Amino acid sequence: MTLAESYIKDWAKHSTLNIGQVLRHVRYLFDLPDTPRLQAAKQRAKWIVNDLIYAALPPQTHHTPEQIEELTGFTHTELLKMGYDPDYIPRGN
Repeated sequence: MTLAESYIKDWAKHSTLNIGQVLRHVRYLFDLPDTPRLQAAKQRAKWIVNDLIYAALPPQTHHTPEQIEELTGFTHTELLKMGYDPDYIPRGN
């Protein structure tokens, strides 16, 4: 695999994890413990924007090589589930 291919593959996996987080925030838009519905939606909207920004940015701009390496052993499906459900543990891990 070339350096460019590796870079793009890492970026795609990182983006998948972030998209999972966005989906979680959309699903629970009005649900945040001890928070009124409107305030919960405002906070989740901020997190959605943040996660979308980081999904678009290459992970190499804000993660260490070791952090990026942690994602390589997971499939895109696993990463999506990991982003959506912080308690999700892939079967092989």
